[in-house]
Amino acid sequence: MKPNKRWTQLLYIVVLILIVAVGLAAFGRRILPNNARPQAEKSAQVGDWVYITRPKNDTLFRFSGRPAWLISKDRDGVTVQYDLYQSPPKSELIKVPASVPLHQCPPEQEGVYGWFNGTIRIWNGSEGKPLKDQTRHDAILGDTVCVEIKNLDRWLFEQFDFGRLKGELNDAPSFAKDVVDDAVAARRSADLLHSISEVNFALRVSLRETPAVESRRNEAWQNLIRFIDNDTLLKRIKNKMPQPLEGENPTSENIEKLERQFLPLKVWAHRVTEKNFKQLTLTLNGVALAGITPQNAYNEAEVGHEARPSFQEDLYQWARFVLERKQVDAKAPEKANEVAKANQIAWFKLIGKPAFRLPCNVTLRLPEEGLELPTKVTTGAAEPDCLFWLIGIEPWKFIAAVVVFLSILLFLIWLAKTTNILRDSSGYVRADGLEPVSLAKTQMSFWFIVIAWAFAFLWLTTGSQDTINDTCLILLGIGSGTALGAAFIESINTKFLVASPLNRSRQQIRADITDAMLARLEKLSHLVQDPDARAQFIDVLSKLEKQGTQGDPADSNADQQKRIGALREQLQKEWSIEGTSSGTEIKEPIQDAIIALARKLKSASKSGPAGASPPSEIEVLAGELELVAVQKSEFEKMPDTAWKRLFADWLS
Repeated sequence: MKPNKRWTQLLYIVVLILIVAVGLAAFGRRILPNNARPQAEKSAQVGDWVYITRPKNDTLFRFSGRPAWLISKDRDGVTVQYDLYQSPPKSELIKVPASVPLHQCPPEQEGVYGWFNGTIRIWNGSEGKPLKDQTRHDAILGDTVCVEIKNLDRWLFEQFDFGRLKGELNDAPSFAKDVVDDAVAARRSADLLHSISEVNFALRVSLRETPAVESRRNEAWQNLIRFIDNDTLLKRIKNKMPQPLEGENPTSENIEKLERQFLPLKVWAHRVTEKNFKQLTLTLNGVALAGITPQNAYNEAEVGHEARPSFQEDLYQWARFVLERKQVDAKAPEKANEVAKANQIAWFKLIGKPAFRLPCNVTLRLPEEGLELPTKVTTGAAEPDCLFWLIGIEPWKFIAAVVVFLSILLFLIWLAKTTNILRDSSGYVRADGLEPVSLAKTQMSFWFIVIAWAFAFLWLTTGSQDTINDTCLILLGIGSGTALGAAFIESINTKFLVASPLNRSRQQIRADITDAMLARLEKLSHLVQDPDARAQFIDVLSKLEKQGTQGDPADSNADQQKRIGALREQLQKEWSIEGTSSGTEIKEPIQDAIIALARKLKSASKSGPAGASPPSEIEVLAGELELVAVQKSEFEKMPDTAWKRLFADWLS
């Protein structure tokens, strides 16, 4: 044993050293700089996305697109070339300084990044991680999820064309109110918003933020003016300028005048989108979760090109939602409590039939208008990123709860079989000497187990601890009241004399009752004086002895038979009584013969009127003998199986 113990200790030491070494290596790799030479980036493949992040003081602005021409160098001077095209398509060689980081992005998903506007995907986690790391698409109550929205502003303006969100139109700038109304009438609201965004983008980036040679700057200005004049709505806005443009050159004054004319429309569109963004309500499988609105601000939700590759006219936003079950607070405003109640109803409706993983259609709804954004997140989506499951029950918690519940249930069953926890404690015993099973206590324990399991199950599925309602309390109260009332109502008098412990066989109980009869017969044998009673006494002993020989051998008891035979022979000798013929054959139940003997002894022992004096010893013993005989008679009538005796206790 000593060598085995030594090898075991050595094995533990080796494992401990390996764990420490791996931990130190991981810690060192995390905090120490990596001096290894990075590999050069490979050329972009067809369908890949690339984008450039513009440093604050750099001459380049953010750009993203698909492969055309792009040349750059990594930090080690290795040349990296990409083919890019811009929007609008314009093939040219773009050289990026080495100080500007260049990244490669995921390929385009079919039908998601094209014309579609609305809800694109949902994931479990915050918006702080890169898109490629958002891979978990299931959540449980209490988790934080993010929903990606594409072009919320464009979708909102499309609703104007269908006569919705009319209240937002009243806040449009006064000088362009008629232009906006005409755009709504012509169903061009989204086009107007798109055009205004392009104008503001060109004014801010192409002409103001991007230094360029004068010829290219003039070309960009002329392209912008041509774009405005070719659109009737934009041209009408331009013609309403309080101060017309001076000349055809992109002077600072002209750029500022044009900005002052178009920026209010862009600000108004921004406010409309921001207001409705805050009201977006997370909706799962058509159930709007009241009060579950974006936790992040509108500006914080906007996704930059470093996190989501997109063209300048597309607006991606990551809205953060917390899957919470709101609680009613007496101190909270009435409106907040109304939202909390609606939220609870929605959750109960959604997970009223809980499942381990509930596939969900995810949409975002505007409660006041009843509008829902289009969604790509459906139960039948082909893309994995467009799937979402609501975890109704966490498997490990469910298994743990079932194990605990079954353990408690088996423990209670074991207690019920081995103790008197469910039996009447009033002193009443059955014919087999056991206390009967109490219907009141059984009912109370049943409702306790059912309600405890229901509470645990609802706690697992909903995360709420206030699921015990008035009905549960009433059921527990009824069970407890019934048990308490039964304790007062039940008689405390013992019906039968012979009591038996639990788990005693039927043969052993029969032997206990016979022993009780023999004990009283032995005591009475010294007190009987009447000749007829003595003859009847010998007859009873003969029948008891004969019953032992004629009955089932499994129920016979050799010691009892010897005691009965010895007592009969002794009394025949003392009383000089020959054996009677009636003892040779049992024509009536032996219990009836014993009861008749007990009654004869009681009547013979009375010497005065009833109640004149205390009962004599023979009268007491005869009464006990009669009661034991009745107990034996009732015991023989009891069912053999335990479940029949159980139902007899409940129904009697």
